Amino acid sequence: MQTFKDFEIVITDDSPDDSVKQVVDSFSELPITYFKNDKPLGTPANWNKGISLARGEWIKIMHDDDWFRTSESLQLFAQKTNENKAFIFSQYITVFESGEEKKSNFPLLWKD
Repeated sequence: MQTFKDFEIVITDDSPDDSVKQVVDSFSELPITYFKNDKPLGTPANWNKGISLARGEWIKIMHDDDWFRTSESLQLFAQKTNENKAFIFSQYITVFESGEEKKSNFPLLWKD
C-alpha cells in the first residue's frame, strides 16, 4: 500500500518450518528476496544476514511485528534520504491487542 514503489523487501528466515516461505509466496507481486537460514542464526546475526543481502543504498530494518502506519511512510523516508540526511530514526507506536496505543518517547529525527 506504499506510495513509494522503488524498494525491495529482504526476508531472512530463522523459523523451523516453511510457514514463512508459504506467506512470502502469497505475495508474488512484491519485490521480495527470501532467504531461509540453514540453521537459526538468532538475533542480531539474522538481521545482519538480511542487511548483507540488501542491494539498496538505504536500509530500513523492520521486524516481524512491524508495519508502516500510513501509505506515505516509505515515501517520507525516501524524501529525507534525498535531502542527504545521514541518519534517520523514527518513533514507534506500540499497538496492544486491546487497541490501546502507546507512542515511544523518541522523536522523529533527521540527522544532517
